[in-house]
Amino acid sequence: MCISSHPVPRRSGTCGRAAKIVETCQGKSVLHLGCADWPYTERRIRNGELLHARLARVCRKLIGVDLSAEGIRLLRSLCPDWELHLADACQFEPDDHVDLILASELIEHVEDPGKLLRSLARWAKPGTKLLVTTPNAYALKGTARALLGGEFCHPEHTVMFSTATLSQLLHRTGWAVGAVDYYHLPARRLLAKIPSAFVFMLTRVASPRVADGLIVLASRNGQNGGPSPRNDHA
Repeated sequence: MCISSHPVPRRSGTCGRAAKIVETCQGKSVLHLGCADWPYTERRIRNGELLHARLARVCRKLIGVDLSAEGIRLLRSLCPDWELHLADACQFEPDDHVDLILASELIEHVEDPGKLLRSLARWAKPGTKLLVTTPNAYALKGTARALLGGEFCHPEHTVMFSTATLSQLLHRTGWAVGAVDYYHLPARRLLAKIPSAFVFMLTRVASPRVADGLIVLASRNGQNGGPSPRNDHA
C-alpha cells in the first residue's frame, strides 16, 4: 500500500482563523473570493464579524468577488467605495496584478475545487500567493460527533480536506504549498466552552492535525501540476 507522506511544517500551530488571515493580508493587494459570506452577511455585519470589512482596514488594495447578488448588495450598502464584483470565482480575472488571492471557507462549497484552483493558477503571476482556509477532515470535534452517530458538517459542503489531500490538490493544479497552519474555532454557547477549550489544549499539546480547520499558504509554481509528492511504501 502506498501512503503519501506530508509531514507537518515546523512552524505550524493552532491560531485564530480571522486573525491569521488579517495578519497575512496586511499591506497587500488582495482578491477576496466569497467576500460576502452569504447567507450570513447580515449577521456578520450586525456583529462586527464581517471579514471583508476587517480586510478593508489593512489591505493596500482589496477586490471582492461573490456569487450572491444579495450579499454584494449588502456590502455595497455598507460601503459604496469598495470594489465588488458579482461573478463566479472560476471565471473572474482581475485587471491588475494582486499579491494574494484569499479563498476562505470556499473550496469546500464548490462542485469542482480543482477547476477553481486551476483557473486561479492560470492567470496568477509568479509570486502571487494563495491563502486557503477550510474545515479539517480530521477535526476532533467532527470525529466525536461521528462517534455519537451524527455528522459535524455544513449542509452546503461538498468535500472535506485533510492536510495531505489539500496539499495534493494544490500541487496538481499549479500551486506549491509554502506553509500550513491550523485554526481553532472558539465555542459560542456556554455549554460548549469547556469541551472546546479541552480540544484547543489537545491540539497544542498533542497534534494540530485534529484542530477545527486548515490554513494553507501556497505560491504559483509556474506550471500546471508537477511531480507527485513522495510516496512511502508500507
